[in-house]
Amino acid sequence: MTTAAADTGTEATASRFLTSSAWRVAALALAAAVFAGVVVMTAFAAAQIAADSDGASLVLEGHSIIHGHLLLQGWALSLDSFWTSEVPFYAAGDALAGVSPALLTFIPAVLYALVVLLGTLAAGVALRGRAAAIGMAAAFALLAFPTWASTLFVLRGGHHMGAVIWSLAAFLALCLRRVRLGVALAVVCLLLGMLGDLLTVAYGTLPLVCAGATRALRERRATSGILLAGAGVGSGLLYLAVHELVRHLGGFTSSAGNGIAHTPHQLLANLRHLYSLGGELIGLKSTVFGTNGTPGWLEAFRVIGGLVVVACCVAAAARVLWGIASGTRRASRAADWRGDLDSRALVMDDLLVFASLGSAGSYLLLAAFDTAAFTRYLAPAAIFMSVLTGRMLCRLYRSLQVTGLRRLLLAAGSVVSLMLLAGFADRTSRGPAQQPGVDLAAWLEAHGLRHGVGDYWAASITTVVSHGRVQVRPVVPNPAGRLVRYDRESDASWYRDQGFEFLVFQEGAASTGIDARLAVRTWGRPAHSYVVGSYHVLVWSHPIVVSAVGGFAS
Repeated sequence: MTTAAADTGTEATASRFLTSSAWRVAALALAAAVFAGVVVMTAFAAAQIAADSDGASLVLEGHSIIHGHLLLQGWALSLDSFWTSEVPFYAAGDALAGVSPALLTFIPAVLYALVVLLGTLAAGVALRGRAAAIGMAAAFALLAFPTWASTLFVLRGGHHMGAVIWSLAAFLALCLRRVRLGVALAVVCLLLGMLGDLLTVAYGTLPLVCAGATRALRERRATSGILLAGAGVGSGLLYLAVHELVRHLGGFTSSAGNGIAHTPHQLLANLRHLYSLGGELIGLKSTVFGTNGTPGWLEAFRVIGGLVVVACCVAAAARVLWGIASGTRRASRAADWRGDLDSRALVMDDLLVFASLGSAGSYLLLAAFDTAAFTRYLAPAAIFMSVLTGRMLCRLYRSLQVTGLRRLLLAAGSVVSLMLLAGFADRTSRGPAQQPGVDLAAWLEAHGLRHGVGDYWAASITTVVSHGRVQVRPVVPNPAGRLVRYDRESDASWYRDQGFEFLVFQEGAASTGIDARLAVRTWGRPAHSYVVGSYHVLVWSHPIVVSAVGGFAS
């Protein structure tokens, strides 16, 4: 029997099994088991990352929702409020464990496990047979065993994994055979993503519009991409309406946007960083973030994986450009996108290409100055590129007609995947990181100091690591040089009719501009001053009051 005939027989058998109810039960059981395993595995990895007040703020938002403030009434948030993208997961965690530091690592692990699950599904959607399983396995290995650089961002709270989840869910919905249902689900997914995180526009909404335009250009027919583009535009319009409704109902308020790279010099610097930081995320290099102690010979397999990712994504982008330039007569003759498996597969490829570019574009625009912290905007690109790599490897496997070459590809992929697992396991074998604020919270509680204010990076994280027993609320200097409520990631009820006992702040790299001079100008001279590790604690003999009129120190 020839290789082609054998593959045909195998795919026919697989097709019959895939349509059976036994397959559905087995698939659900396998997905649940894999999801649970990835959650456990990534939770160990997340524990090696020191949390901060960005993640702690999400814990406190979830706590507010559980206590009846579904619209986060009274909260002042940044444009990436995470209200519908990530906070619901923290609310569920709060319902089970209350305000707990465990949520700082467990919820990011759950979110990333969802990314891995959806990304693996997206790697095989609308593709057939054994090759689809191979592509899914490749995407799983790249996603489930990320580089150390990627780990630092994808497993930290408030780093836009919710936007990635809703974007991938929208992409999968658009590949359903029932087109109207798929479009409706995609619009809802994108709406939920944008209400919580406007970076969903870059990861999901604009890619739909671009994929629709690409489809129309490829098929030389203006109406071909109307469903895709219409879903993107429609979700954006619906977001504007719902966001305005939430505002009128007394929901949270959003502060001014973050800074952008507004000079040509910064844009050029960001363009250079696409290689340096992007290379760190996919494993081509490890000079900025290091390897967390992983042996060099294991990291060498990371370089191989990174080269494969680059090659596959360049090939996928070239296919998009070639399709636009040459057109696809076969596709134009197809009756409809609805029943054409190959067409749906092409749509998913296009979406992933444009989502990767959207993440890179968001980094170019939003990295306002040179700091590695802005890599959080670029990290989703590595996710979309990994999924796209799985799909391209699937096509490579199907194109190989010689059995020996297929076996060689499988063997090489298996070895690289095992080495990625080994490197990831080596990193996660290290002990958990010391969370900031733990010693400070213990000291404050031991001294009976339970209600205070502090700089942003000291405030909410101390509240969470103390299980809420010590409450520290964020403050910033206003233009008049007095300390007021921080108008991002804070609830007005924290300050209204409240008398506080102390101020906490840090100096040096972690400073937000707060010092003893500003404290004296705002509340008078403190009765006591202490140094607790890297923190300064000023205590007054009388209650100090903070204006609920916020400020923001840029």
